[in-house]
Amino acid sequence: MIQCGSSPKGDSAYFEIVFKEDQKTFTQNDSINLAVLAKLNLEADSVAWTIQSQKMTGTAINNGVLPLFDWPMGTHKVLATVYTFEGQKNIAREFTIVATQKPVIYTYSILERLPHDIKAYTQGLEFDGADLYESTGQYGQSSL
Repeated sequence: MIQCGSSPKGDSAYFEIVFKEDQKTFTQNDSINLAVLAKLNLEADSVAWTIQSQKMTGTAINNGVLPLFDWPMGTHKVLATVYTFEGQKNIAREFTIVATQKPVIYTYSILERLPHDIKAYTQGLEFDGADLYESTGQYGQSSL
């Protein structure tokens, strides 16, 4: 509905997807409690959920709870098609699934600097005992 001095509103002006945990990042051991919140005086008759272009059935989302143990890590988009007496409204929200264990952070230290011809293209490095061999070259020529 448009009135004088107003502009048309997108579907997100009527409803929004909320995660009861109020977070955007989850692990594969988590479950998301999905809900649709009405922003205006518009009542939802029903909601159909789609995640990563896959329609979710009642068994996949049980009472608004979506288990994540089978989902791959990365960013995913959840889409809710909300049906009202005025028609349907489509709203979306993104969430990210991360690994259950934090990655190991490795460090390094430089033990020794060796001379190198910076104009040559390094093709390979090989240690033979305590000796380091570097094969280098350009198109049509190579050196060791």
